[in-house]
Amino acid sequence: MKPGSGEDKIYNTWTKGKDTLLSPIISILLFLRIKPYMITYGSIVSMILFFITLRTNITIAAVFLLITILSDIFDGALARKNKSCSDKGKFQDIVADNVNFSIFTFGIVYAGFLTGFWGMIIVYFMLLSKVLRIIFHSREYSSDWWFKAIAGALPNVVVLLSVIAFFILLLGGYNVFNLITPLLAGVLAIDSVFYFIRIVSQK
Repeated sequence: MKPGSGEDKIYNTWTKGKDTLLSPIISILLFLRIKPYMITYGSIVSMILFFITLRTNITIAAVFLLITILSDIFDGALARKNKSCSDKGKFQDIVADNVNFSIFTFGIVYAGFLTGFWGMIIVYFMLLSKVLRIIFHSREYSSDWWFKAIAGALPNVVVLLSVIAFFILLLGGYNVFNLITPLLAGVLAIDSVFYFIRIVSQK
């Protein structure tokens, strides 16, 4: 993804639209002097509570999952609003997202909805895909920090589909994790190989 590319323009349009929609709530957060990093790290606490409650009360666990999702939506919008958006902050956000996905997956395994093997595989390839994508994209963008932390859209799509699988389980009673997780892990594995080849092919 290069600066000014179609994917880049779509992302910028989506971000501006989302920030406009969230503007009233963001203004309240600014008034309360809540910092973006508070929301980012708070999302990890919420996901830990998801893990703790999942085996005993899936409905309460779903509430904590929703809080985590909302936190991920608001932290970036808040950073852009108060002009504190930085590559360091984006890196923290990506790390928090990966920690949250790992805890989510471990929770699904611990609750018996997914085999440990596939839980381990998808967590591994999620991390590998993001690392390789960040390394590759860092060469395409200048940075105000050590490097530009951009993982792209695909890992987020995998997370979204995993969350949808959870709500299918919650609302419909159908466990599709053992069906969808191997497919998603396969996509991440192919993506990792693709970006590895692109990196080692660069001069």
